Amino acid sequence: MPPDFSASPPPDAPSNRRNGIAFGLLCVIVIAGVVAYALYSRGQRRQHEISAGLSSPNAGGQLAEVRHQPFLLFRNTALGSSYGQLSIAPLGAPDGARYPTGLNCERVYRAGDSGLCLQTFREALPIFKAVSFNPAFQVVHTFNLPGEPSRARVSPDGHLASATVFVAGHGYSGIGFSTRTSIFNLHSGTTVVDDLEKFAVLKDGQPFKQADFNFWGVTFAKDSDRFYATLGSAGIYYLVEGRVSSRQMRVLREGVECPSLSPDGTRLVFKSRIAAKSRILNVGAVSWQLHVLDLKTGTEITVNESRSVDDQAEWLDADRVLYGLPRNVEGSASWDIWVARADGTGTPSLFVHDASSPCVVRQ
Repeated sequence: MPPDFSASPPPDAPSNRRNGIAFGLLCVIVIAGVVAYALYSRGQRRQHEISAGLSSPNAGGQLAEVRHQPFLLFRNTALGSSYGQLSIAPLGAPDGARYPTGLNCERVYRAGDSGLCLQTFREALPIFKAVSFNPAFQVVHTFNLPGEPSRARVSPDGHLASATVFVAGHGYSGIGFSTRTSIFNLHSGTTVVDDLEKFAVLKDGQPFKQADFNFWGVTFAKDSDRFYATLGSAGIYYLVEGRVSSRQMRVLREGVECPSLSPDGTRLVFKSRIAAKSRILNVGAVSWQLHVLDLKTGTEITVNESRSVDDQAEWLDADRVLYGLPRNVEGSASWDIWVARADGTGTPSLFVHDASSPCVVRQ
């Protein structure tokens, strides 16, 4: 009877098994190396994009032509390859053709010879940046941000800029959110103050300081030194007036969020909490209504807009204001820019489809 070899492995089976294991390990090592290199290369490309402001500005003749006339600057929220890009449109026909600049921005503003673009790069851990740009939309300086972009403003001469970010929470309606507002020198590329909480605050002529101070929504006066902003503390929201040069602010009144100074410097448009005039944080949903404050007389007018406006409005001219509203479609990531009269009359109308963060630029 021939021997039965099926019950036992051939003499070289252990060697074959070892070779198979070694080969498998080698494959794992090679694959891991390829993945690591790919991730490294992707990271290097992303860092290059960050330092370069994402992409080169559109140098087309149409963009150059539009930017040499009054135009509207905004964040494009139309789905497509230019989603999230800083774009411009002629002020005379803002809802017509739009021209992307190549800069991706969460929030944007420009005045004088400088602009500020707040950026988010979604990686394993998100990266937040602010870049300044010149009139040709070329990146000039880059600043690190400590949190998610929220508000941006530039002084009338383009010298200074403010950026507000969330370092905790993601919106002004939540309990326990925390913000940080910084001021940058766009001409030198330096940080003037990394946190507005370092400025002294006076209330009723006395020093005012609490552990939960939060500042946001800066708007600069014509001298580019004086500014207005919101101070939130203990569920109360104050309008403050300050000066960068003295590093000091004073409380003017309650119930004001995200102020925006009119072109002639006499009025502020702002959002105000409807339910309790901004004094007490609501546990449930929070809504805001736009108001206009005459800084000389203290007279306050309610803008005829029934929807909740969670935005820092922009003045289109002396009589009208612009603001962003999210598209009223479930799951939509788009916004529209609306216009309303600042005197409380008239009916709001759609100004630009698929856009947010409006900024009026007049040459």
